[in-house]
Amino acid sequence: MHQKFFTKQTNQKAKQQGQTLIETIVACFILVMGITAALGLANYSLGATNGIKQQIVAMGLAREGIEAVKNVRDTNWLKDTLSTDCYNFSTGNSDGLCYKQWMNGGGGNITVGTYSLRFGEGTTSSWSLSSTGTDYGLNTTSGSGVLYNGASGVTALTGNSGFARKITITSDNFAPFDHSADIGPRLTITSSVWWKGKNCTMTPDVNPDKNCSVTLKTYLTNWRVF
Repeated sequence: MHQKFFTKQTNQKAKQQGQTLIETIVACFILVMGITAALGLANYSLGATNGIKQQIVAMGLAREGIEAVKNVRDTNWLKDTLSTDCYNFSTGNSDGLCYKQWMNGGGGNITVGTYSLRFGEGTTSSWSLSSTGTDYGLNTTSGSGVLYNGASGVTALTGNSGFARKITITSDNFAPFDHSADIGPRLTITSSVWWKGKNCTMTPDVNPDKNCSVTLKTYLTNWRVF
């Protein structure tokens, strides 16, 4: 009788010990899964935050490219003299008022082509459009972190910032923008910025991965004649 009772107690104790071991293993598994999920979420959040940061920087750089071309147009207006022999939309005669040098006056030249926006430190004309087919890379300053293209030969692959910017200018000559002798065409300004990021390689071409690029577009006209 005592032997059977002792054996029964021993079996129950062993069974309880086995259950405790299984519970411990399950608890450890759940803990590991929880930690793994948390780390994965943290890694995803970090990557998403970095991606958003890159997009914000790229958006600012693209807007800067657009504004630079607009500033050249506006400066040409300010430095030009008003002409009185432009096309008159009301009469069809050449007795209208306009600023003929809005594309190539004292502020710089705006012509069809592809450009990088150059920044010359210490010069009287700091910003300028430089015609190029390859040099779209941007460098970063060590102190302020400003991104800029300061010289020729800085391609997307050689720029140290991981960003590249290309400005494309095309023209439309349909009515009423078909009076090239004075009023001029309508210009389409496209500012594209791309960057090196996760799953995106920094390529020197003009068609980078859409997930790692920003493109803005605007139109410029000699609207002061209308």
